[in-house]
Amino acid sequence: MQNNQQRIPEIDIPNVPLWRNQIGPFRASIWENQRTTNGKTFTVRELSFSKRYRTENGEYKDTTKYQTNDIPKAILALQKAYEQLISPDGTEDNE
Repeated sequence: MQNNQQRIPEIDIPNVPLWRNQIGPFRASIWENQRTTNGKTFTVRELSFSKRYRTENGEYKDTTKYQTNDIPKAILALQKAYEQLISPDGTEDNE
């Protein structure tokens, strides 16, 4: 199984994931965003998850449809993302 886990350096550019992990065709990214509710601003970490595939003409696309054999890789990618999300500073790398 392919496991390309990387910690994205902290930079002050919007729309850059805090963390990204790819296992096979599955990519999980964690984003840190600011929210304001009732006048209070707080930080939330959110997950985006997709399966990448290549079309016949070489273009990459995302899908939300998975085959039976995709499920173990999807679970592993989501588990790694969950471990990142629950770690206190979001920097837990257990590999």
